[in-house]
Amino acid sequence: MKVTGYMLREEIRKTNLQISMLEAEFQESKSAFRDEKKRTLEEISASLMKAERKVCFLQEATQKYNLSVNAEVPKVGKLTLAQTIKLIGPISRLEKKWRDLAAPNKGVNRYYEAGNVTVRDKEKEYANPTFTREQAGVQARETGVQLASLRSALGMMNAKEIDLDIHPSLFE
Repeated sequence: MKVTGYMLREEIRKTNLQISMLEAEFQESKSAFRDEKKRTLEEISASLMKAERKVCFLQEATQKYNLSVNAEVPKVGKLTLAQTIKLIGPISRLEKKWRDLAAPNKGVNRYYEAGNVTVRDKEKEYANPTFTREQAGVQARETGVQLASLRSALGMMNAKEIDLDIHPSLFE
């Protein structure tokens, strides 16, 4: 069957919503008034397990998809979708570190990082910064370009339609 990463993701979301509803129905069906018509706990349980199995198969298909789709990512190289997903987090955190170094919060003394130092003590030695704000800004921009490339590739790869060996009933 031909699928995209977006199709798989949305089907998992829909099925997870169904699971949440079934779990709530299970809780509400633990007791009933005589005139209430509710499904039995066994019926709800069977529906719940069917939905859980569906998510299991969809997640397996997603893993296959993520390993099958790849792209050449500028400033990074050729990556699978699985690798792209895993790299976005660390590169995003690194980019934030560079941005914070380039433009620290107001009121923070960038040399001492202990707040405003208004008294100098000639008997103490203070560490000097190892990077200038300008150097940190350059690194932040370069890392930002990598991050943008990864995010763009993520979208393109998720939109790519490929043929996966999965049963069409998973999308009903």
